[in-house]
Amino acid sequence: MPKVSVLVAVYNAEQYLHECLDSLTAQTLHDIEIICIDDCSTDTSLDILRDYAQRDSRITVLHNEKNTGQAKARNRGLAMAKGEYITMLDSDDWMSSDALEQAYTVLTQDKETDCVLLNLVKVFDEPNGRRTENYQCATSQKMTGYDAFLLSIDWSIHGLYVIRADIHQKYPYDESALLYSDDNTTLLHYLHSRKVAFCDGTYFYRQNPDSMTHSVNIRRFDRMEADLSIRNILSDVDDSLVTKFETHRWLNIVGCAYYLYQHSSDFTPQQKAGIHHRIAHALATIDPSRIEPRHKYKFGYYPFRNYIVFRITEYLYFTLRKLISK
Repeated sequence: MPKVSVLVAVYNAEQYLHECLDSLTAQTLHDIEIICIDDCSTDTSLDILRDYAQRDSRITVLHNEKNTGQAKARNRGLAMAKGEYITMLDSDDWMSSDALEQAYTVLTQDKETDCVLLNLVKVFDEPNGRRTENYQCATSQKMTGYDAFLLSIDWSIHGLYVIRADIHQKYPYDESALLYSDDNTTLLHYLHSRKVAFCDGTYFYRQNPDSMTHSVNIRRFDRMEADLSIRNILSDVDDSLVTKFETHRWLNIVGCAYYLYQHSSDFTPQQKAGIHHRIAHALATIDPSRIEPRHKYKFGYYPFRNYIVFRITEYLYFTLRKLISK
């Protein structure tokens, strides 16, 4: 049995894939398996993966005949993972050579530690060279999974970690939203871990301006469906957590309304109509009684049940914000 399984979902990543795979094949923890899932790439990514697999028996390559999205691609790899622990690496990112060994050491030092966060470094490729920025977590102390869940709601801690395999397989990647499956999965993984710790192994997270999270894209509104999916799951697990999560969900709905206000000209009339429908549906699912008063009783943040009233209020609020900021 491998000590760690690494899931790498790949879609048109030929520009970055060598750096990603080189970092995995150079790991000081040798007893690992690397499961690469090509999600119907149209560039040379699949050829690169197959070339690496021929040279390293630890690499398995799966190929999707049609593009399924990152969550489904990873879940295909997850289904065949045999490691004691599981992690993922995006195809445009990479790890320090000791990352998995550092994580595995911490995991095996305490039997109650189910999940270990890597040190996260953001990487910016700029005209004058590469710039890095450390992700500042709210804590670096070992904590309960419940506390890690609370801290991850607003990303006071990040979501890049190595976790016990049975937890990951019980809670695979959420396929309810194309863009935000990582976030949902992280919340559930932390919640169902006994203890969550930190290690010194580093995950290098490339800030790609062409990615969906860094460009104007209609998929950004998937956040609302993803949040609703988690809210419904939490209702079945621990209703008290819904109250803690509902405020976060409400702020994201307001954030989606603001995103539409900012980028209205980037969407077609048909797209805007669909977005308004999605925001209205999300608004209808909010329980106002669970929203923290400080995020409810102020202009621009009151959850009016009537979508027309909400839309007018948000437009006035965002316009005033724009004028004040000038």
